Amino acid sequence: MLKRLSPRDRFEQLVSTYEPMLRTAFFEAIDDIRSNIVLRRVVESLERGDVKDAIAAMNLDEAAFRPLEEAVRQAYNGGGVATVEQMPALRDPSGLQVVLRWDARNLTAETWLREHSAQLVTNIVADQQVAIRAAFSKGLARGANPTRAALEVVGRVNRVTDRGGGRVIGLTTVQSDYVARARDELLSGEPDQLRAYLNRKRRDKRFDRTITAAIRDGKPIPTNLVARIIGSVHPGDSRSEQQHPSDGGQCTGQSIGSGAACQSDFPTERRRCFARIWHEPSDGCHSTGFSDRDNLWAKRSG
Repeated sequence: MLKRLSPRDRFEQLVSTYEPMLRTAFFEAIDDIRSNIVLRRVVESLERGDVKDAIAAMNLDEAAFRPLEEAVRQAYNGGGVATVEQMPALRDPSGLQVVLRWDARNLTAETWLREHSAQLVTNIVADQQVAIRAAFSKGLARGANPTRAALEVVGRVNRVTDRGGGRVIGLTTVQSDYVARARDELLSGEPDQLRAYLNRKRRDKRFDRTITAAIRDGKPIPTNLVARIIGSVHPGDSRSEQQHPSDGGQCTGQSIGSGAACQSDFPTERRRCFARIWHEPSDGCHSTGFSDRDNLWAKRSG
């Protein structure tokens, strides 16, 4: 006999299904943007000191994130179906069974998805622009030439993985600040700053001996080597966590999956679920939205 999954088990199942999909769609969008950047145009803008034009030259277009919106739609629908499946059997006042199905085409559900997915993408692009503007400004302020400042944002291509390393694009503003502080520590040449870097949990420990030697010998770390070290830093482990701004906070594959059917903090919350109901015998159907799951369940005896 098959064991019925608990709400928590079903939730974890949703996360394992949709979180990788969302993460992959996000980074595919970032890689698409990055692969279409003409570095020379960015560098020329920075040479003129025009940071705004340099950002524009990167073509941070919301259209690049349409695959992410589609992944969100699938997670939303999957969460809705799973939530309805977890609901107990319902009966109308006459004792006849009420069939409850998730309806992603419900007007309220469609509106919620459209507004939130669009806002999600808008926030991602806006956050990218803020992070990139800060990285360009800081790079030029500390004396980096335009080419190096551009590469710190776009990243160099790793010939083994065919991906860019040490880049700012694709990071949130918080993660970008993490990278900037780590770079400043390494470039400072100050023993206390270098020791501070060695206390970072997400550093690449393969370079610890090099940094320790720099502290011991009192010699600065070459700029090219700093670029390699920073290229291996994983702020917030951004490729293993789907992180981007939404509604003023961090939006993850988990929150999208659990919030797909119900706007809530799973599993002990007030919910708003959207569904279509068919009564037996057939008397047509209508769309409805339920506020508060407990009230919905109480209708079984009403």
